[in-house]
Formats: sequence, C-alpha cells, structure tokens
Amino acid sequence: MLRVFEEYDTANKVMESLLLLESFLMRWKVSSYPTGGELDRIYSRICSEAFEKDNSIREIYNGLSDRCPSDEEFVASIENKRVRLNDRTNYILSRLEMDYYNGIELNFDELDREHIAPRASFTAKKYSAWPSTLGTTEAQFEQFRDKLGNLTLLETDKNISIGADPFEKKKEAYAESKLKMNQQLCEDYNSWGTNEIEQRTSELANAMVQIWNLDS
Repeated sequence: MLRVFEEYDTANKVMESLLLLESFLMRWKVSSYPTGGELDRIYSRICSEAFEKDNSIREIYNGLSDRCPSDEEFVASIENKRVRLNDRTNYILSRLEMDYYNGIELNFDELDREHIAPRASFTAKKYSAWPSTLGTTEAQFEQFRDKLGNLTLLETDKNISIGADPFEKKKEAYAESKLKMNQQLCEDYNSWGTNEIEQRTSELANAMVQIWNLDS
C-alpha cells in the first residue's frame, strides 16, 4: 500500500490497486491460506518488479492472481466452514447488502449481527421453540449455526424486539427492516432449518465470488 501511494498520483490508479489487493486478501483469508512468509514474498516481488513496467497495474494484477485462491476454492471455503464472528464478517455482510442486494449505506452504530437460528437454539430454555423446527440434532446444528447463510445484519431495536421468537415471528421484523437482504430473506424462505442455511450460504458464496473478483 505504501508503494502504491508513493508511485501513483491519481485517485483512479490508487483505488484500482487497492481494490485488487482487497479482493486478493479477502479470498486469501477466507480460504485460510497461510499468513506470514508467503504473503511477504508475494508483496515483495510485486514491489520489486511491478512498478518498473509500463503497465504496473497489470503487473500488480498478475502478481496477485498467480497465487489467488480460485473461485471454486473460495466458494468451497465459505460453504464448508463456520465464519468468525468478527468485524470482517460484518464487513462481508455489509458488502453483500450494498453490492449484491443493491441495498442501503449502513451505519453500524444502529445494527447488530443477527443469527437467524439462534446459536443457543438447543441449550437456552428461551429458545425452546427452535429445536423442533430446525429438523436436526444439536450436534449437527453445531456445524451450521455459524455459517454465513445463518447470519444477517439487523437494526438493534428490531433485534432486541424479536428476542427468542421463532422464525415465523422474526420474519415480521425482517420484513420491516430497511436492509434489502432481510426483505429478500422473507420472500425466499417460509421456514428455517439446516437445508435453508445451506442454500443461503451457497447463494451468498457465489455472490462473494463476484464482489471480490480480481477481474471485475
């Protein structure tokens, strides 16, 4: 990034370079590629060689794309793993809202990360309505509860109001949400279980391929 800022004096070139780097890093991190030495070598090679060429943006692209996880690897990593409940996941959800669902600009001070099927569906008494509707065992649900398809963003006041509600009641809050992803959730699903989590995870994984695409 420092070399990019040093070399380019136009905003377009800076942004083009940073978007390439973001797409590369998102795929690298989500696909659980190793950090440290390998990344250092990639960056070092780009900084040493790319800016000496006539089309340095193309050289940055070539240097990143040579080691970038493929679409298939990226999708498989999203579909088969539980996401970390951190700021990166919030960012993924926000980009999905804006870029895939053509939704609103987000203010995270007013939003919570929401598990559609609660994480404690089988362990907390207040969620007693959930185990029978999920159609699975507690052990199996462990593999699904933190998948991307079971997550959304929701206005804090609505998240508080739905409390321990079953999916049918949650949908009422989702329908009133300003977020397009929640409105679409209501249109696409009448019930919520592991099959629906799997289906939505695959949909979002394929959307992420397009959002974080080095060729876009």
